Amino acid sequence: GWVNYSTGEPVNNPNVTITNLNTREVFNVETNGGSNYYRLLTSSWNVNADDVLRFDVSDNGNVAEFNCSVRQAHINRGGVFNFNITLEAPEVSTALTFDTGTPANPYPSISGTHNGTITPYVTIYNVSKLYTYPCPGTGGHTEYVACYYDLNRTEKITEGHWEGYNGDWHNVSFPAFTMLANHTYYYTIKTGSYPQVHHAPVVEAKVGMGIINCTSFVDANGRSYTNWIPAIRLVGEIEILDLIVSVTTDKQEYCTGEPVNVKISLTNNGPDTGLSFPSSQLADFNVTNEAGEQIYLWSHGKRFLLYIRGVSIKQGESLELLNDTWNQTDNDGNPVPPGKYYINGWMVQGYGWGRVPSHPEMHGKRINITIAEPSMILLKAISFDTCMGEPSLPENLYISEYPAGIKGCYIVQFVAPVKNEWKEQLKQVGCKIYGYIPENAFTVRMTSEDTEIVQNMSFVHWLGIYQPFYKINPGLLDAEGEVNITVVSFRTESRFIPELESLGASIISTYSFGYYDINNLVIDASKIDDIASMYDAYWIEPFSVPEPFDEISSAIVDVDNDRRADR
Repeated sequence: GWVNYSTGEPVNNPNVTITNLNTREVFNVETNGGSNYYRLLTSSWNVNADDVLRFDVSDNGNVAEFNCSVRQAHINRGGVFNFNITLEAPEVSTALTFDTGTPANPYPSISGTHNGTITPYVTIYNVSKLYTYPCPGTGGHTEYVACYYDLNRTEKITEGHWEGYNGDWHNVSFPAFTMLANHTYYYTIKTGSYPQVHHAPVVEAKVGMGIINCTSFVDANGRSYTNWIPAIRLVGEIEILDLIVSVTTDKQEYCTGEPVNVKISLTNNGPDTGLSFPSSQLADFNVTNEAGEQIYLWSHGKRFLLYIRGVSIKQGESLELLNDTWNQTDNDGNPVPPGKYYINGWMVQGYGWGRVPSHPEMHGKRINITIAEPSMILLKAISFDTCMGEPSLPENLYISEYPAGIKGCYIVQFVAPVKNEWKEQLKQVGCKIYGYIPENAFTVRMTSEDTEIVQNMSFVHWLGIYQPFYKINPGLLDAEGEVNITVVSFRTESRFIPELESLGASIISTYSFGYYDINNLVIDASKIDDIASMYDAYWIEPFSVPEPFDEISSAIVDVDNDRRADR
């Protein structure tokens, strides 16, 4: 079954323990880091009708405990299916941090004065505390911190002083202020003892909260650097506002050139209210790359009607402010390369008559997306990009699913590069792996029940049925009359040949090679589609008479005499 929160959100990689209260046997339950699916396989030796199974389920915080009685109907059906579990959703914390995290190597470290900038991607309210990560076994700390609006550090926002090694000595507190999304703030941090240091000119904060850079660092000995950033954590809050701006995309991973749909909406959690906008524009968004450079602005080059636009929004109502696509180009119309990108969306600042402010510019949470390299499947019959889904195929050579319990043939495409341990995980589920398909894919036989597990594995990029159309050599698609063909099939218990003969085939020869049977036969071309639709068929091509190659070389090395020699 599946494990979800009470809000409907999935609980990925849940902790599930099942105990048979009648026998006290504790079972190991299969889960996966990228999915909320769990599965337990048992036998009649482990579970019988009227046994009671104890479920203990958690997400490293919330816990659910309950019993399930096994009935004879479950035994007859082969299991307890779709036994879904619900955990209470965790409480939402109001704390919000800008956290550089700790570097892989914090050394060398020395005290000194750091100057640089911080640009948050999300608005952080009531920032009032700075934590400094010390090197292990030291008292590394911040002695003084100040934030400014300007480069020259003349417009001070706030400052704080260290109070010594007593109480909460890792933190420096200061009068609270708000760090607005996509605004740049200038900091000065004076450290003592041995703080942890990121030796880089720019560091991205954890969970994509923004970036911090180093303009200069002067150590206690007077030496200067431009790539020393203190490992710190600024602590603020999420402000619980009546008006909430949400930014969403239709998915998180896209093919190269695939349109990215962006929606920006406003939800009113307070009383009925009205907003005024100075033009027909209600919202905007930009796209930045991993370096933090803006490459696209939705409003760039657009013209908006200039008039005071009033918008009413009732309590509990949501209003769509923007719904448009980004076509993966910069503002000059040039295609962007594959990689990670960030979408920042906001409701524009509002004004009424006389430019009286109606509301501030309000940002939603930044969205991370990935534009993937083309993920091609290169078959003899057809090639297609799995990012774009399955190709359009003739109805008579396409199947939507295999019957329950049937081991059908699928294409499983991995995230590159393929690792042996990933293939082993497929085998543990019950899959059998056959031939390699460019790029990074394999033909795999499994049941439709197994696909629910496989397609949720974090290393599986795409999974689809190995369609009947894929099995036919293009030279046979328009064949007519009687044809001599080779049919490659998965090795079976002799049921494949009778099925061929039932279609009117005359079998000329059959032999085994590796995982497959190679069948040479004569049949009417109109039956080729029927053969392709057989579950055990793998490939169909015109028969070609085997020919010896490089016979000159065999004469040179006297292979024929060697064959005739006594053994």
